[in-house]
Amino acid sequence: MEIFLGEPYLQIKLPNYDQERAHIYWLLILSTFFWLILFPLTWLPRSIARTITPADEKITNNKKKSKQKTVEVKITTAAPPAPPLSPIYSSLGLVLSTIILLFYSPHNYFTSRQVFEAPLFTKEECQHVIQMAERAALQNYETASRENKAHDTLLMPPGGWQKTRHGSYPTTDLNLVTDPFTKEDRQWLSDRLDSRLAPMLSRVYGVPIKSLRAADMFLVRYDGDQRNFLEYHTDSGDISFNVLLNQDFEGGGTRFWNRAIDQPFAHVHPTQVGDVLAHSAQIHHEGYPVTNGTRIILVGFISVDNVDPFTGASTGLSWFASWGCLNWLDHKVRSLHNKSLDRLAKPSERQSVEVGDSAYMRGFFLHLTHLFRGLGDRFTRHDVKRLVAETDRDAYLTSLNVAQRGASWYKGQQIIVGLDGRITTEWNSRQNRSDSFKDL
Repeated sequence: MEIFLGEPYLQIKLPNYDQERAHIYWLLILSTFFWLILFPLTWLPRSIARTITPADEKITNNKKKSKQKTVEVKITTAAPPAPPLSPIYSSLGLVLSTIILLFYSPHNYFTSRQVFEAPLFTKEECQHVIQMAERAALQNYETASRENKAHDTLLMPPGGWQKTRHGSYPTTDLNLVTDPFTKEDRQWLSDRLDSRLAPMLSRVYGVPIKSLRAADMFLVRYDGDQRNFLEYHTDSGDISFNVLLNQDFEGGGTRFWNRAIDQPFAHVHPTQVGDVLAHSAQIHHEGYPVTNGTRIILVGFISVDNVDPFTGASTGLSWFASWGCLNWLDHKVRSLHNKSLDRLAKPSERQSVEVGDSAYMRGFFLHLTHLFRGLGDRFTRHDVKRLVAETDRDAYLTSLNVAQRGASWYKGQQIIVGLDGRITTEWNSRQNRSDSFKDL
C-alpha cells in the first residue's frame, strides 16, 4: 500500500491492512487443511468403529476361543464403506470457517458501517469551489434562456442548477463533467483530491489509489425555502463522500441509520467548513432538512475497481477488499439486479439474452443483496470516527500537499461495469453528453 503522509496526525489507530490480511490468509490455509484433510482422516476411523455390529463382535470372540484350541479360523470381513456424511460436514465446516474468518478482515469489521470525518479543504478553497459552481450554473441558465425553453427546469429557481438528474432521489446539483465547469476548474479540483482525498481513502479503506474511480461527482445545494432535504437512501458505488463548503444555513447535516434496529446511529453536522465525511455507500443515510439559508456540499460516489473498466488492466486490489468484502459484493450484485431491471424496462433494446433476464435470477440477485447487507448491518460496528484533531488540522493538510495520482475523478463517471470489472453500459446522461467526456 502507498505511504499515507498524514498518518502522524491521526488520532485513531487504523488497521494494518497488509499484516491483518496476511494473518487471515494463513488461517484460511490452516482451516482448509483441517476440514479437507485432517477432519476426514479423524472422522473415518470413528465412523467405522461405530458401524461394528454385535454379530461382528461375536465372530471375533469365537476366533479368540478357537485360537486357544489351536484351531485356525480364517475370517475375511469387508471394510464398511466410508460414511457419506463426511464430505458434507467437511464442506459445511470449511464454508462456515471461511465466513467467520472473513468477518475478522478489516475490510468488513472496520469499514463496513463506520463513518470517517477528516479535514479536506481550507475555507478559501471551499469558497473557490462555490464560485466554480456559480459560474457553471450561470452558464447553464444563459444557455437555457437563449434556447427559449420555457419549461426547462434550469430556468426555475435556483437558476442554472439541475433538478432532475437523479431520478429516484432528485437533488439540486451540478455534475463536474456534464455541466459547464471549465477544464481549469476540474484540474484545480483534481489536484487537491489527488493529494488529500485519494490517499486518505486508500489508507482508511485499505485499497490502492488507482482502484478509486468516481462513478458520479457533483455539487449539491439544499435551500431552506425550496428543496431542503433528501430522504433516507443508499448511494451508487462502494464509498461515498461529502464535503461541507459553507456555513450560511441552519439545520442540515447527515443522519446515518442502522437498518438492523431501524434507528439512526449518528447525526453528523460538521462544524468546520472543508471537512469531509466518508462512509460505505451501503449505509442508509439522509440529508437532514435545512431550515434557513443554503447548504452547499461536494458529493462523490466512489467505485473501487479490481480492473480498469476501459482497459481491463489490474488495479492491484486485494481479494479481501473485493470478493472477500461484504460492501463490494453488495454493490456488485445490486448492479446486476439494477441492470436486469433496466433490460426488463427496455425490451426493444435487448440484442441478446442474458442470464440476468430471468425473473428467477433477478430474485436471486435481490436475495443475495439482502444477505450481504443484513450481515453487515447485524454483525459490524456502527460508529463515527474523527480522524484528525482540530488542533492538527493545518499541519495535516500541509502534510498532504504532495499529489499521489492514480485515482479517476472524471473519465470513469456514469458507467456501469459487470462482474469482470469491464464497462457494460453508460448512464443516459453520459450518452446524451458524450462530448463532455472527450479528452478527460
